[in-house]
Amino acid sequence: MKYEVELKYIGEGMSGDYDADDPGDVALLRFTVLDADTKEQIDDGSYCTLLPETLEEQDRQNITEAILRRIDGKENVKKICEELSWLDMDDVVRLREAS
Repeated sequence: MKYEVELKYIGEGMSGDYDADDPGDVALLRFTVLDADTKEQIDDGSYCTLLPETLEEQDRQNITEAILRRIDGKENVKKICEELSWLDMDDVVRLREAS
C-alpha cells in the first residue's frame, strides 16, 4: 500500500479547539495519512502535531516528506503515526539543516 500525507489546520490548539483569546494557545497542524489509490484516510492515520499553523510551505513539505519516509512500505502505521504526533519545531529545524 502506498500512502499520501495531508498536513493542514483544522482548528486545533494545545488543549483541544484553538482559543485565540488564550495567549498560551497555539493553532496546530494535523497530519492525515491517506491510501494513495483510494484517497481515503487509513485507520488510526490522523494526528494533531505540535507544529504551528503558521509553518512555512517549504517546512510543511519537508515534514510531509519525512512522514512519508517513516511509513513507506509499512502495513500497520498506527504506532509510527502516534510517535509522529510529537513533531515540533525542533524537528523542522533538523530537517532544514539536513537539506
